[in-house]
This record gives sequence, structure tokens and C-alpha cells, in this order.
Amino acid sequence: MTKQSDGEKKKSVLAKLLSHNGNQDRRTPLSLFNEINEEFHFELDPCTSTSKPNNLGTPHYFLYPKHDGLKEDWSKYKSAFVNPPFKDAYKWIKKCHDESKKGCTVVCLLPSKTETAWWHDYALKADEIRFIRRRVTFEGHDNPFIIGMAFIIYKAIL
Repeated sequence: MTKQSDGEKKKSVLAKLLSHNGNQDRRTPLSLFNEINEEFHFELDPCTSTSKPNNLGTPHYFLYPKHDGLKEDWSKYKSAFVNPPFKDAYKWIKKCHDESKKGCTVVCLLPSKTETAWWHDYALKADEIRFIRRRVTFEGHDNPFIIGMAFIIYKAIL
């Protein structure tokens, strides 16, 4: 049996905390969604929760695996709300950025991970970043998420 280094122990503990003990299903609290939806009137949820499809009540949604939001075209929708699996943040934020260039305003809810490549490569290219001034407790979880969250907003380019 090999002994774990302190760094490996810390990393595994942090990874466990970030994943809510392995649960990647982080449904957006309706109160938080409703606040931002008043402004943007979302038409699409491209990565709806598989445990509770269309829990946000958007007129359109993509349910994986039948409709993979990373592969679908969002350009026919005026606005999209994206709360992606955080483990795939880079893929999703790139998609949000790209879809805004095709005419869809996109609001993406992600952790404020300012040290990551995806933050520097795509979040900083957003039209606006709104940091949420409280810890977010996702539906189906008892405790707030360990990292602060932000809305990353890409306005449609027509």
C-alpha cells in the first residue's frame, strides 16, 4: 500500500467538496433563476437536469443524451440559461461564448474559479460577469456550495 502525500489528500478532499460528494446534479434554485429570468426571459435550458427535466420551466430544453446541448445549435433561441456540470465547465463556457456569436444571449452559472484556464480563456471575454453575493444552495443539497458563484453573460451578436 502506498502512502498518499498531503497534497494528494488535500486534492481528494477538495475534489470531494467541489462535487458535493460526487453528485454533479446541481439544479439551480428557482428563486435565483427567477431573479435573472425577469431580465432575460430565457427560452432555452440546453443542459437541463437529468433527475428533474425542465425544472426551470423554460419553453425549450435539451435533455441529454437524446439532445446533447454541446452539439445542438442554439441560434434559433433569443436567450439561454446554462447551469452546466462543473466538471465540463471549459466545454460549456466555450459553447456559451460561441452561441452568443450566432445570435443567442447566454447566461451561464458557474463557480468563480478565476485561476482556471476556462475563466481566462472565456469568462473574461463575457460582456458582463455578476458575482453572486451569497453562497448558493442547489436544489437537492442541504448545504451551500463551497465556492462563490457568478453569472457569466454573453450578449447576442447579430
